[in-house]
Amino acid sequence: MPILTKRTRRGVFAVTNAMVLLVAVVAQAIVAVGGSSVMKRTHSHSSADLHVTTIKSSSSARSTGDRRSRSNSNQNGKGNRSPRASVVNQGQMVSRVDKKEAEPLSEGVYTDKPVLRGKFHKWGAIVYPPLLGVPLHLRALAAAATTPPSAATSTEAFRPDLIRASILFSFAVESIMVVSATLHRYPWKTQRWHQIARKADFTAIFVGIASLYSSMGHLLMGHHPTYSGVIEPLVWACALVGSLTKWFVPDAPQWVNASVFLVQGWAVFPCIPMLVSSSSTCEAIGLVGGGIFVTLGAIAYSLQWPRNTANKAQREIVFGPHEVFHVGTLFMVASFWFTMWNKISSSVTGSV
Repeated sequence: MPILTKRTRRGVFAVTNAMVLLVAVVAQAIVAVGGSSVMKRTHSHSSADLHVTTIKSSSSARSTGDRRSRSNSNQNGKGNRSPRASVVNQGQMVSRVDKKEAEPLSEGVYTDKPVLRGKFHKWGAIVYPPLLGVPLHLRALAAAATTPPSAATSTEAFRPDLIRASILFSFAVESIMVVSATLHRYPWKTQRWHQIARKADFTAIFVGIASLYSSMGHLLMGHHPTYSGVIEPLVWACALVGSLTKWFVPDAPQWVNASVFLVQGWAVFPCIPMLVSSSSTCEAIGLVGGGIFVTLGAIAYSLQWPRNTANKAQREIVFGPHEVFHVGTLFMVASFWFTMWNKISSSVTGSV
């Protein structure tokens, strides 16, 4: 059986990675299209459930008040309490029962949410800087100062692009997770502010994808003229168009968001030959792994898996489809960080 050459293995890894990333972006587009309908169904279900609960609570309060009223009347007939005191006590009891049993389950909008909604991104945003962000930046600083001499010069060259890439990568990760955690964890009081937070979440995703291109893409394909002249400007233009559309044309069809996501994902294809020649095995593993993780999470969300949450109220769900998607993004971040670490480290030794 013939042994694959190193270049062939790189080619297989790069092509596989490109296909996985494409599937990931398609899945993200499905999420963009289906997210609004899922949110509307969830909101309607929660509102109906809250309405039924309030009706039951009111009925229960009235029944309890009637029973206690009759009981107090019987006791007043046998005891020495005055009728005036009996009426006051009865009114206080009914008032306490009504306040306790008819009290709404929540105040504001988007508050009756699953137990773990947003907590994965919240803790990811807290843990990433000390655990992964700072080490990556320190590694970039060390690599930038100890880059081997190029063929054109015998002196070591300082590489500020490594530092910029590490900062931009961490910015992309933190912006996505911080905005997402804020959207899902904060008890929004009005529909207006909740919608503003949702628009900010989409903006963080659009800009985050473009920032990942400018960080990882620059290290892997930065010297390719197609990347610097076409791909990078294109993904940032998509981020701008997607964000402005979400903010100023909120009623735009959902396929608009899906199209922007697809263009951002397909943009890498002209540089596949460059990926074949520049990605090492470790870097390719990180890219492929990240694509697989986010793909599985997005597919689970678009298919609303696990299915056992379909007939439950939001507040009864502990770990639902949205949580699966968030966990997938955390594993994607870890895999892409692995690629960044290996690419920056390879700059020290001059390996590719």
